[in-house]
Amino acid sequence: CEQIRDWVDADSSITLVKIKERCLREFEVEVSTTTVERRLQDFHYSLKRIHSQPERRNDEKTLQARAVYATNFMQILATNAHEHIFFLDEVGFSLSMRARRGRSLQGTRAIQVVSAIRTRNISLMCAMSKRGIFQYSVQTRAYNTETFLASLRTLSKKCEQKISSMLCL
Repeated sequence: CEQIRDWVDADSSITLVKIKERCLREFEVEVSTTTVERRLQDFHYSLKRIHSQPERRNDEKTLQARAVYATNFMQILATNAHEHIFFLDEVGFSLSMRARRGRSLQGTRAIQVVSAIRTRNISLMCAMSKRGIFQYSVQTRAYNTETFLASLRTLSKKCEQKISSMLCL
């Protein structure tokens, strides 16, 4: 049944049991999960880890913003000494329950497009230079404008202290 391939293409996390139930509901044909699995193998689909892909990852606006950022970054690198450049980044670790495995054509990733789902986060913000980590902070929720600015203020004070101590030498 070609329809099975369409269902898996539409939702890579669909289970064999759900495909079996859908066959019964839509075609009034009862099949076993083994038969469904065999049919998927005939289509060269295999079970693998699902990779979540945010909806806006590669939309036109995001791609344009990346190009502007890269251009600005290269200009900054060209006009500043490398040891005076700090990289600041925040990363969040999401604790959520999602399907980890799904099916797709062999040789391709099983991708499931997901909407933004609010879950518990553990976030880390780190400032580093080519000499190593200068400062970091960890919190149990995602950074927002207020907490990000507070971390920037702490970083700024630490930089001022570092500069003051260097001038005193």
